[in-house]
Amino acid sequence: MTMKNYIIQLLSFFVIFCSCSSKDGKQLNNNFTTENHLKPFTDKSNDQKTEVDGKESLLEFKEKGFDLFLDSVTPIFNYHSQPVIINNEMKILWYNQENNSLDFYDLTNKTLDTRLQFQLYGPNALPGMGLGSGVNFINQDSILLFSGQLKRIYLTNLSGEIYRKVDLSKYAHGFGSIAMESPLAYRNGYVYTQIMPNIPMDAPAFPNTDYNRIAKIDLKTGESEEFYIDPPKESKGVEISQQLKMMDIIYNSKIDKFIISFPLSDKIIVTDFKNYKKEYIAKSSLVKDIIKLDPEKKGVPRSSIVNFFYWVNSSYEKMIYDPINDLYFREARKGISEEAFKQRDFSEEREIIVLNSDFEKIGTFSYNSGGTYYYFFAKDYFFWNKDLKKFNLDNGVEDSIFFQSKELIF
Repeated sequence: MTMKNYIIQLLSFFVIFCSCSSKDGKQLNNNFTTENHLKPFTDKSNDQKTEVDGKESLLEFKEKGFDLFLDSVTPIFNYHSQPVIINNEMKILWYNQENNSLDFYDLTNKTLDTRLQFQLYGPNALPGMGLGSGVNFINQDSILLFSGQLKRIYLTNLSGEIYRKVDLSKYAHGFGSIAMESPLAYRNGYVYTQIMPNIPMDAPAFPNTDYNRIAKIDLKTGESEEFYIDPPKESKGVEISQQLKMMDIIYNSKIDKFIISFPLSDKIIVTDFKNYKKEYIAKSSLVKDIIKLDPEKKGVPRSSIVNFFYWVNSSYEKMIYDPINDLYFREARKGISEEAFKQRDFSEEREIIVLNSDFEKIGTFSYNSGGTYYYFFAKDYFFWNKDLKKFNLDNGVEDSIFFQSKELIF
């Protein structure tokens, strides 16, 4: 399969595949492993630190542009990545579906630093990590990997040992998301993620299903508690693509609160799932009128209806917390045209809404792209990938990711 076809399949949501590649991964400099055994996961396992201890060398990153060099088994497109701080150094972590591994890219050397290679079979195997999966780096001892297909959460560490598997198959409903990745929020031994309702086989082809429940999953027992979130007024009772019901959820340990963002809502929700809940306006001018799902849309194959009405609608996507600058970023995108959808051209106008620590809007910046897949932070700067179609696919570049930056002075 050519890179072009591979990318088109990913972007159009048509292919769901498992990462069962037989390619051999090369174990690189495992700078994270210490002489002592890593501590096993417990309820007292600390959240990922948002403070940076000691010197601030990693924060002083003033390059306007930035190129990250990939090895031969790392694909350009990846939906399971995040920036992490380890030993006062900023890395980009992602689950490599091509190689069934966790890869850590060093932002100082701009190359692959460490690869945690998982088995295909046996006690340390990692199956089911296809599209719709999720990854969350908590700390060096606890990295969460979620398989929506298998209803399972894996816990691993920086030695690559899968030391716990949380089986969720006893629940009739699913967990995570039907989008490319499943957001996972973590707090004190529990994972918070969206619940996928159990849709009967005889249900209508395009059911108007409720997706407004969040599960709190105990990582020791697998028991789950549910919370209901009121649906946004913008989409309540409206027949829309199911992908436009997939919320993003993050947790900020500094304030001990969760932040929830719905694709069609101009507001974000800040809550502790107990006694505190408050909404804040985080609106983009790109997100306007909702285009309702039309099952009989002419010129669009029935199998592509849900996908089509996702892409032609404008919506909010990623919700990001920047622990270096104590800011929040909310990504918004403009819907594409019907012709662009048919041509598989998913690049469109996007905007990042910047909120301060009090959730006040302090600025925005715009760009054109097919999506924000990779990003990291530096003091007073935010870095994110340039349009992968324009800079990689159209130019046949498979060994580098090009970053752009925004100075966070408003």
